[in-house]
Amino acid sequence: MTTFCRPNHFIYSSANNHELCYCTSQYPDRDFVYGGVILSTGDVGYAGRLPRDRVNNTGTTHGSIEKIGDEWYVFYHRLTHGTDYSRQACAERIVILPDGSIPQVQVTSCGLNGGDLNGIGSYNATICCQLTNGKMPHNSNGKHEDMPIISHEGKTHFVQDMTAGTKTVYKYFDLSQTRQLTITARGEGNLLVHGQSQIHVASSNWTAYRIPISGGVHTELILESLSGRMDILELTFQ
Repeated sequence: MTTFCRPNHFIYSSANNHELCYCTSQYPDRDFVYGGVILSTGDVGYAGRLPRDRVNNTGTTHGSIEKIGDEWYVFYHRLTHGTDYSRQACAERIVILPDGSIPQVQVTSCGLNGGDLNGIGSYNATICCQLTNGKMPHNSNGKHEDMPIISHEGKTHFVQDMTAGTKTVYKYFDLSQTRQLTITARGEGNLLVHGQSQIHVASSNWTAYRIPISGGVHTELILESLSGRMDILELTFQ
C-alpha cells in the first residue's frame, strides 16, 4: 500500500457560499476529511465573528491555493456592485502547517504584497478589505441596494455610497514615514479619517482633500462616514 508524507488538499466553496474550505487525504482520489475554513469574504468565523457581523456584503466565492516562491496564497473573489454576478479577484497569504492544516486568515488589503503596504504612494480606494454599514447582507444569486459598494464608471473604480455609519477599512499600511494623506472623493458629507482628522466633502466632481496623518507599521486605516453620502476614489500617502 502506497502512502504519502504530505496530505493532498481539496479546496471548495462551502454551502455557506462565502467561504473557501479545505479537506485533506493521504490519497489523491478518496478518504478526504474536512479540515476547516481558509477564508470567508466577510471574515465570518475569523476570531469568532458571527454571520450577522460580516464586514462585507457576502456571496458566491470560488478559488484555490497556490505556492509562489516560498509562500502559499489563497486566490478567491468577492462581490462588487451589490450583486452576486459582479466580482473582484483577490488573494491572501496563508500558512500550511506541517500536519496539513490551514488556519483561517482574515481578509486584508495586502494581497500579494508580502507584508504591509507602503505608506508612500497612491492606491485605489477599492482595495479596502472591509466595507460595511454594520448591516451588510448575504447575497444569494441576487442584488441588494441601499448599501456601500465597490463600483465603477468606465475604467474608473471607486467605493460608492458611503452614508452615515459606513466604515471603509484598509489592513495594513506602514505609516511610519507618512506625514500626509490625500483622499480623492465626491459627494456631500463628513468623513472621519483614522480617528484623527475630519474632512468635509462637498463637490459633485472628484476633489482632493489633504490632511496630516501619523501612524506606525501594521496600521489599520479606517475611513468612517459621519454624515451625508459620498464616494471615495483614491488614497495618496506622502
